[in-house]
Amino acid sequence: MKEDRRLAGVIVRNIAEIEEASHRAFNQLSEDLKYEIVQLCKDTLSGEWHVMPAEAAEDGVVSVYREEWVNSETEEAEFYLSIDEVEDKDSQIERSWIGAATRGERGQSSLALYFLIEYKSLVSLTKFSKILGRHPRLVDDLRACGFERDESGKYLYVPIAFIDAEWLAAAFEVDDFESALEPVRRALQIATERRSLEALQRLIDLIRQEARANL
Repeated sequence: MKEDRRLAGVIVRNIAEIEEASHRAFNQLSEDLKYEIVQLCKDTLSGEWHVMPAEAAEDGVVSVYREEWVNSETEEAEFYLSIDEVEDKDSQIERSWIGAATRGERGQSSLALYFLIEYKSLVSLTKFSKILGRHPRLVDDLRACGFERDESGKYLYVPIAFIDAEWLAAAFEVDDFESALEPVRRALQIATERRSLEALQRLIDLIRQEARANL
């Protein structure tokens, strides 16, 4: 209780600076970080990949996709690799991307590289989870590539290791993010190497088969 009162006093005395810093972290700094990650995706991935600008994606996530992941009729992508925050249902604190990138558990940041699909036009999350459940060998192959399933079993992702807060701070100061974002680059490389893409393509084929069966 005494510590809570002491902290309350510190917060009140510095409330203007705290609110200004919070506003900057959630807005300009997080948007700048997303922009740098978009640039990293463009620099890391080959011409076979399309990189969406963060502001064009739903909820401002950073997404990439391959030409073969596009629906030939609608000409829109049906599958993506997307960098987004890991949902923490137990936390009472809303994190900025800056906070998510530099905090987490087990050496992982609270950002991750997800494999996402257009659930509305293909299959539901529940059906996606069932597809994974029916093909344990495929899930094992994806795990061997570096993918994990979340606790709900409905999402596949490659963890992104901690982005060192001091390195990220220095990156903002000198406008050079190459070293600070190495954990993001490594996750991209894991998810886009040949054996990962082969396993993902097997999963995509199963999803499309399921979607056609439900037409």
